[in-house]
Amino acid sequence: MRPALPAVHTSLGMKQFLPFPLDAAAAAVRLFPGFNAKKTEKKKKKMEEKKKKRKKKEKKTEKKKRKIKKKKKKKKKKKKRKKKKEEKNKKTKKKKKKKKKKTEKKKMDEKEKKKKKSEKKNKKKKK
Repeated sequence: MRPALPAVHTSLGMKQFLPFPLDAAAAAVRLFPGFNAKKTEKKKKKMEEKKKKRKKKEKKTEKKKRKIKKKKKKKKKKKKRKKKKEEKNKKTKKKKKKKKKKTEKKKMDEKEKKKKKSEKKNKKKKK
């Protein structure tokens, strides 16, 4: 059997085994090379650069999206104009057809009148 260990406070016990003072910031810098100030600055700069690149990409994509939207709007407007133009053309064509029909009808009517007149004359002559 082993003898029981003496009861020691944890903070005091830790101080016995560590070869450096437990000053939080200083200990961390000495222990872990990743906490070196220069390296953290470099990392921060890299992160900032990455953020800037991301923002630039986002801006570019936003610009592209805006351009696409503008193009779509223009296309819609063009289609609307084209439709209106086609409708207008259809209306004018219909009007022209109506006019043509009217004029043809008038001509036919005039011809019929002339025929009737000529028939009347012929009848008179025959009598």
